[in-house]
Amino acid sequence: MNRIFARILGVHTSQSSFIQSLTFNRFVHNDLKVGDEISGKRVFTGEEVLNFANLSGDHNPVHCESEYARSKFKLSNCVVHGALLNGYVAGLVGSRFPGTFLFKQQLEFHKPLLVDQLVEASLKVSSIKRSFIFCDINCAVNDDVVMRGQVIIKQG
Repeated sequence: MNRIFARILGVHTSQSSFIQSLTFNRFVHNDLKVGDEISGKRVFTGEEVLNFANLSGDHNPVHCESEYARSKFKLSNCVVHGALLNGYVAGLVGSRFPGTFLFKQQLEFHKPLLVDQLVEASLKVSSIKRSFIFCDINCAVNDDVVMRGQVIIKQG
């Protein structure tokens, strides 16, 4: 796995500059039940956001220039790319549901996640149908929702 993506997703934490915690237990998919939940917390640094901008090609100044974010949008820091936050959620899915892949997702961004803010991401199983696991996603800073949505995970 690419070292930068590994750091972004929190796969390799020994050299990482962010705060992360994962709460999960590995399981056999047949043991899954509605209401099961996983969560993780992390902080995205300015360096990680700039690395993601270089990887993705998205150099929108709201993500890369703190002075622009302050003057144009009255924000205290740069905004973390939504795709980067979504990548973190995908990392939680891959860690908790090994051997699965994201089949479909729907996301809404309610407020910007700023660089150096602690975000808590949670996924809760809402239903299971055949080989599909339906989950609700919630990402928040304190109690303020920054991203919410649903994901369908396909079991391999």
